[in-house]
Amino acid sequence: VPTDSDDDGVLEIAGIGEINWLANNNELGPFTSLADKLAGDYALSGNVDMSDNADVEPIGTSVNPFKGTFDGAGHTISNITINRSSEGNIAFFGSTEDATIQNVTITNCAVIGGSKVAALIGNALRTNIDSCSVNATVSAVSNAGGLVGYAKSTTITYSNMSGTVSCSGNNAGGLVGSVDTCTISGSCAKAAVSGAGKYHAGFVGYQTGTTEI
Repeated sequence: VPTDSDDDGVLEIAGIGEINWLANNNELGPFTSLADKLAGDYALSGNVDMSDNADVEPIGTSVNPFKGTFDGAGHTISNITINRSSEGNIAFFGSTEDATIQNVTITNCAVIGGSKVAALIGNALRTNIDSCSVNATVSAVSNAGGLVGYAKSTTITYSNMSGTVSCSGNNAGGLVGSVDTCTISGSCAKAAVSGAGKYHAGFVGYQTGTTEI
């Protein structure tokens, strides 16, 4: 369970155990409700190697999205494997809403999922993503992105992705698979993108609403 050693209100993620705890909706730790836990403020206090997890559990679901803040603080999360080909909202953060994800670096990440699949966030709603970097291989049925699978009313700044993104259906993008009314600035993707359906591109696969890039 993460601790707040300096009493600044931010719980410190020191290793794989704390990340597993954050993804486990049945363990509340210091919180009295799951809603409070998922709305908490967290920060990495060091690099985290996830290789001991054969199949990493995403943080946040469509029913219980992550709504807090997560600051990578310049540290790296490495060796993430997620293999859930029949499930949606698959990434390190499965689903976020009104959240802030910043300064997170993910390396050597392999993700397989259904729809809304990526390395960092599968489904991002009204989320601020700042200064995040991922190196990953992402494979999905639809809405596959390197950084984010599907983003709505979300802001992405100074973030990047390298690796490969593949999709057996529609909407694959190097940075984001599909966007709806988002703002993306100062960001880039260096990815090999492929797909069997429609709307595949190196940066954003499919765009709807009023999106500024």
